[in-house]
Amino acid sequence: SWRVVPGQRFGPIGPELSEARVREWFGQASTSRSDIHIGEGFCAAGLRVYQGRPWEIEIAWSDSTRTRPAFVRTAGNSAKWHTPKGVRVGTALADLERMNGEPVEFSGFGWDYGGRLRWEEESGEVLLQLTIDPESVQRLTELAAADRRVNEISGDRTVRSDHPIVTQLRITVRSVELHWDRVWDSRDCQE
Repeated sequence: SWRVVPGQRFGPIGPELSEARVREWFGQASTSRSDIHIGEGFCAAGLRVYQGRPWEIEIAWSDSTRTRPAFVRTAGNSAKWHTPKGVRVGTALADLERMNGEPVEFSGFGWDYGGRLRWEEESGEVLLQLTIDPESVQRLTELAAADRRVNEISGDRTVRSDHPIVTQLRITVRSVELHWDRVWDSRDCQE
């Protein structure tokens, strides 16, 4: 199943699924140990499934024995992984507003945690990260020259999807993450 059930499971992966079981489920050839970027230059021990494919997922562990996932994330350009409401990588911000029935709030752009949004569905929540479409980045540059409000959508602050600058941009979901716990150990990422 390609379904991400907020608060519960990411496909077959739940909060108690070990690395050994993930490798058994997806096959040894489809999995590889890897550092998983968790933000601000830090990485955690993890596992990549379907590495390099559009439907790739990353798993970071909450324990040193790799028996409990801290989180699972997908940022591939495949529409396979989706929530029951249909949220997936590539979903437009306007569609999130429509599904939510009102504007949504997210963190300002321009830093590691930029564009983060807690998305709730009936079963729980997932963490989405939004991104500004490359064509809209040019529009944003043009707006910055004429409108100081551009600064209001950047940095460590809460931004609403009905902000006048945001409504002029094409913004989509860049990644979908399901969290259960904290990572057990983090370290500087190796470049």
